[in-house]
Amino acid sequence: MPRTRQRTATGGPGIPGVPSRQAMIDAAIELFARNGYDATGVQEIVDRANLTKGSFYYAFDSKEDVLRQIQDQFIERWLTPLDSVLAENHAPGVALAKAVDWFIAISGQQREELSIFFQESRHLTEEPFADVRRKRDQFEERFVALLTEGQRTGEFREVPARI
Repeated sequence: MPRTRQRTATGGPGIPGVPSRQAMIDAAIELFARNGYDATGVQEIVDRANLTKGSFYYAFDSKEDVLRQIQDQFIERWLTPLDSVLAENHAPGVALAKAVDWFIAISGQQREELSIFFQESRHLTEEPFADVRRKRDQFEERFVALLTEGQRTGEFREVPARI
């Protein structure tokens, strides 16, 4: 059962600001998670956010742009805590435990975003997805470096770190 999202704006005339932009992102998350990206239209997103199509196209270039924003916000929420844990210079085992605890918490709080991140990224064309892919690759590289360091120090057994 999808969780209910609190609306950050109720729409109305005028130029959409940050609250209405986030309301459309929140509506898209809910709809993409429930119906999938392909089965969700821009009109459904703006209806759910209680805004207009004009507001949508003022804030976003396209439905794909909304998906890119969702993807970018999600990977930032994974990359930032990993960087924080690594900056604390813990032993690899401690750092891994802290990182896994954080990721479990994030995953539990953002099930819909997690699902969208992995299931809907195929809809992003090469150029819009480049920044998200770069951040995803950074996350993977840092995580692999942590595992490799643990293997080097003998804390972790020798298995291919990328696995």
